[in-house]
Amino acid sequence: MRRAAKGAAALDRYDYLLRGDTRNDIVLDEGDVMFVPVHGTRASVEGSVIRPAIYELEPGETLRDLIAMAGGYRAEASLKRISIARIEPPRERPAEGPTRVIIDVPLELDDRDGKGRTDGADARDGSRGVEGALPNGFTPPVPIEPGDEVTVFAVPGDERGFVELEGAVYHPGRYQWTAGMRLSDLIGLAGGLKPAWYSGRARIVRLDPVDSTRYVVPVALPADSTSPYPENPVLAEYDLVRIYSRDRFRESRAVSIDGMVNRPASYPFWNGMTLRDLVMLSAGLKDGAYLDSAEVARLPADHSGGRLAVTLKVPLDSTYLLERDSTTYPRLPGLPTRARGTPEVALEPFDHVTVLQAAGVRAAADRDHRRGGPVSRDLRAHAQGRAGER
Repeated sequence: MRRAAKGAAALDRYDYLLRGDTRNDIVLDEGDVMFVPVHGTRASVEGSVIRPAIYELEPGETLRDLIAMAGGYRAEASLKRISIARIEPPRERPAEGPTRVIIDVPLELDDRDGKGRTDGADARDGSRGVEGALPNGFTPPVPIEPGDEVTVFAVPGDERGFVELEGAVYHPGRYQWTAGMRLSDLIGLAGGLKPAWYSGRARIVRLDPVDSTRYVVPVALPADSTSPYPENPVLAEYDLVRIYSRDRFRESRAVSIDGMVNRPASYPFWNGMTLRDLVMLSAGLKDGAYLDSAEVARLPADHSGGRLAVTLKVPLDSTYLLERDSTTYPRLPGLPTRARGTPEVALEPFDHVTVLQAAGVRAAADRDHRRGGPVSRDLRAHAQGRAGER
């Protein structure tokens, strides 16, 4: 900053940007001139540092200062080497081909005395605290050239010292492996076996330490929670244990419903399921449903005669209207409605139920449409909706 009759003052923006230090801030007066010079040496740093970015260095600042400006190393940084991609000087560049070379800066930690070594040099005190995140972190004062690209590598992401359990247990996942650990120990850590576990066979996928291939070790499990383990092998590091569930070997069973119901769809089948249960799952009957019977398409047990399914007539009654009172249910005079007490209809896997539309409702809706008469607002809307569906 140039100020008339008072000379010039300089402000280092990095004091404020990197450290929030405003002690050298300057109060501006009328007539002051701010001059921002062309940048000097700039270098970038990326990888496992706190603030990866492009930084400007003052004369004499080195790799150590660049890492400090970047906030220091992250916890996952590998303190073995730093890579610098450098543009070769004009006189050293080849006539053709790449003009950037890679320079490896080795970092070596001596845990015995907390000192660092670089490139075989004598041990010297590590610059602790400057880089921040890691104890005994040592960055050598390697000179930085314009355009240098510095990369701080991370330690490998591979994990070790674990075994993994998946399937019919309460807490599947990875667990710490210890020497002598057995299958029962791992299952105990995972909260035990779920009730539907399959005892006939479990699977251990094991890593061959020689060629890094995997192979399967079959193992049997106890038949119930009180029985001992028939096989309880010692686990190896990186074992993957799979516990099967009996549900895995059962065919998925479902029933479906369509027609005059609010939510026609397929639903899971449960033992003891009835037609009433399925109607409730489908959110009940629509206005105008035929309350005398419904149709059930059922697979024959022996598939005899080449038939894929047989159609059965099953009874309904007014109680299938669920939340609505049958006395207020809109219907025409003479529309049949069963009284309460119809026996429950047991469903079987893969049954398909169709709830029909009452014939009188359709006829009344058609007459109302032709005449414009007020048979029923609900019936008219229902007939129009069904026509739209067609």
